[in-house]
This record gives sequence, structure tokens and C-alpha cells, in this order.
Amino acid sequence: MDTLNSEAELRRKLETKTVARTKAPGAEYRINWVIKRRIVLAQSDFPKKAVVLEELEGPRGRKELRLGYYIINRRGRWQWGQFASMIPKHDLERLIEIAKEKGFL
Repeated sequence: MDTLNSEAELRRKLETKTVARTKAPGAEYRINWVIKRRIVLAQSDFPKKAVVLEELEGPRGRKELRLGYYIINRRGRWQWGQFASMIPKHDLERLIEIAKEKGFL
């Protein structure tokens, strides 16, 4: 898959995704978080991965940040990463810079 096309596909996917759902261990219900803003940064040494920082708003206006990543799966589609994020140090530093510029931090 062409990287340019896949990045455009990810941006389209993210434009439509406005809710994140979580379930605490042992809980019987899910919590819906509204994705207010996000920063997407292509990983410098692996073009099939994009690091994401999202500002979420939950119940009673509670705000939190979520750090994660999207990766191109075997079928050539972007999917949310299921493991702990591992990114190069300089990419994390750049993500923090952008987050400060945009008022996330």
C-alpha cells in the first residue's frame, strides 16, 4: 500500500471516529468518551505506524489524554494498536512540542 494513500485513509478514518469506549476491569458497563481533539504524527522510522495523542471528555466533563497508535494491519487497513506504545525518543519529544503548541499540555 502506498504510504501517501494510507495516511490519507487514516485521516479520513479519524475524522469519523469521535467516541472512545472504555470498560474498567470488573465493571458491568462501558464509559463513552468524546474525542475533542487529536494530534497524529507519523512515526519517523516506520511509515506504517502513526502515533496519536487524543484529548477525551468523559462523564461530568472529566478530561483525560490518551496516547496510542494506529498501525497498518495484514489486510492493509489502519487499526488501533493493541499493545503498549513504543516510539523513538525524538518522535515523543516532537509530539510533546506539538501538544504544548496546541494547548493539550
